[in-house]
Amino acid sequence: MTMPTPLAASTRLIGAPAPAGRGVRGGTDIYSPHPGSTVADIAAVKRGIRERVWRILEERGVARFPKPIRGRIPNFVGAERAAARLVAHRVFQDAEVVFCCPDSPQRPVREAALLAGKTLVMATPRLRRGFIILEGVPRRLARAASTKGGLQVREAGRGAAAPHRPEGHGLRRSHGEGR
Repeated sequence: MTMPTPLAASTRLIGAPAPAGRGVRGGTDIYSPHPGSTVADIAAVKRGIRERVWRILEERGVARFPKPIRGRIPNFVGAERAAARLVAHRVFQDAEVVFCCPDSPQRPVREAALLAGKTLVMATPRLRRGFIILEGVPRRLARAASTKGGLQVREAGRGAAAPHRPEGHGLRRSHGEGR
């Protein structure tokens, strides 16, 4: 199976595609810059990195609500500053479409994308409902639309949140679960 990838030339596809909807946890459809790595190897490394980050955030007292932070992309002190650095980057500035997770530390990035008139693509939790695509959100609704509750905002015509489940969406489940 040939799959186009924007990843570095040293990155390769390992194994055969997983059955539809099973993702990395149940199959072997995974990109790895480390030839010979197995799904289990990579899952263990990712799990270790997540555990270390969660521990450090808690030890340093910089983890924010919602808690507990384990099992999710955690909110943290400095998330707004990190978002501002990303938004100032040329790659963000040049992008027409931005993919952003629905987790709370990325809310400022979602708002900035909408304020800049970019198309925003977000995964629904656990990809249960596919992806949400926000286009043409009026500036006055950008902040509200960038929140989980605000995604319910709908206007006639432009700015409607549209759930979308593209083919092959099962390559990745949730960042927080590490699968």
